[in-house]
Amino acid sequence: MNTLSVVVCTWNRQALLRQTLNAMRFLACPQDWALEFVVVDNNSTDATAEVVREFAAVLPIRYEFEATPGLSRARNRALATATSDLVVFTDDDVQVPPDWLDALTRGAATYPQAAVFGGPIQSWFPVEPDVDLAEAFPVVKAGFCGTGETRDAMGVLPAGEYVLGANFAVRRSALGAIRFDPALGNSPTSLGGFEELVFQDQVRQSGREVVWLPDMRVRHYVDPSRLSLRYLRRFTIDRNREGYR
Repeated sequence: MNTLSVVVCTWNRQALLRQTLNAMRFLACPQDWALEFVVVDNNSTDATAEVVREFAAVLPIRYEFEATPGLSRARNRALATATSDLVVFTDDDVQVPPDWLDALTRGAATYPQAAVFGGPIQSWFPVEPDVDLAEAFPVVKAGFCGTGETRDAMGVLPAGEYVLGANFAVRRSALGAIRFDPALGNSPTSLGGFEELVFQDQVRQSGREVVWLPDMRVRHYVDPSRLSLRYLRRFTIDRNREGYR
């Protein structure tokens, strides 16, 4: 039987994590697949471990602890400890629909040599952003990670187009030594990013493919605190500091 690891990396967001894991209770398990759920706790100081234990009776869930701060390190720990070849990452503030994994496994079967898969990320605003702020900061309009609906068909993405980490799956056997760069990505001291883009460029350089799956959809929660000028200044500075072209 095929196995699939669903990974959530988290840091001090116990309430949102509980919401995300609760939605995962209703995921449909694709036929002939077995699931494991892995929460990688990136050195949280809240009740993250207790939240994971809450779901042990309803999900085949496993807790991993990564003491060194940084999302890239947490993801790399997941890749090192997952029991499945197909590993799908999402965030601790994401809602997944019941057919999410079915869309992924169908895509993986259609593209057996591909290394990376992903799909649309819909922004979920509990508080609608100020219109002028959204116009001034396009990243706000995109919900900080929205991928839009520009592609209707399943297919290989060309160079320069990417899937994003809130809805990002990999085939470990196709990666070789490729891992996320610990010098890039979110951490307690930086809102930087680009680790997913570098990762996919390395995948393409190795001769493997990145595949877009339009039916593999998620909703991404945009915390109202992100809609402040203070947060946006920090976000812009950190992203510009890391830079990626």
